[in-house]
Amino acid sequence: MSAKKANSLMVTLAEGLTGYMTFQTRTGLSPAFHRYLLFDPIVRIARDKLWKVRSSEVLGDGNEKTPHNSIDFIFESQTHEGLVVGLQLKWYDESGTQLHLGEDIEKLHLLRKRQEGKESFNFILIALHHTLNNPDADHQLPKIRNADLDQLQLCYSTDYPTRYSRYGAVVFEVKYTSQLHL
Repeated sequence: MSAKKANSLMVTLAEGLTGYMTFQTRTGLSPAFHRYLLFDPIVRIARDKLWKVRSSEVLGDGNEKTPHNSIDFIFESQTHEGLVVGLQLKWYDESGTQLHLGEDIEKLHLLRKRQEGKESFNFILIALHHTLNNPDADHQLPKIRNADLDQLQLCYSTDYPTRYSRYGAVVFEVKYTSQLHL
């Protein structure tokens, strides 16, 4: 039941972000897209689905928040005590050719260790943008680098083409092997 609830949150976030990005494009915001613009809809969607939300929480012993020592989101279920979901958010558009996920997997691994005694699920959500005039942009994922791909299991993906571009989201659940390979 808890895995289903965690997956349901990710499906709802992926669908909501795809709609949000499409809406923002229609209001002229697409040139300003950055992953931080997606934090607000993530918080709103999760709270509506009865999750407590913490963002940019420092992992480890450090006090200073930096992208290298903080987790993007931690969700705690308000309806299933002890259920915790970690999320790292990535933004991908055609200007990049690869995504480096090794550090994100490592941070989610640290979060999982910190959540001992709780039921914990961890995900990476990649928000995607492609232009339709790119023949290679048929909702292809970028090359994923610096990560043990055996630890990533596709959970859900969305794709919404408009006249000039397409938006989507891909969610991977991070599964852990006995050793972390970065």
